[in-house]
Amino acid sequence: MDKRAKEAISVAIKKRKVLEKPLAVYDKNSQKTYLEYADGKKEEVRA
Repeated sequence: MDKRAKEAISVAIKKRKVLEKPLAVYDKNSQKTYLEYADGKKEEVRA
């Protein structure tokens, strides 16, 4: 991945944490998707 693309992703993640918006995270081991909040709380997403 390009250095600029990595930096853009990093900035976007930091921005969502500052704005206290959840971040969608995929866990490869459990094959589940979670919403991770700025306070560290995780909530499983069900389809």
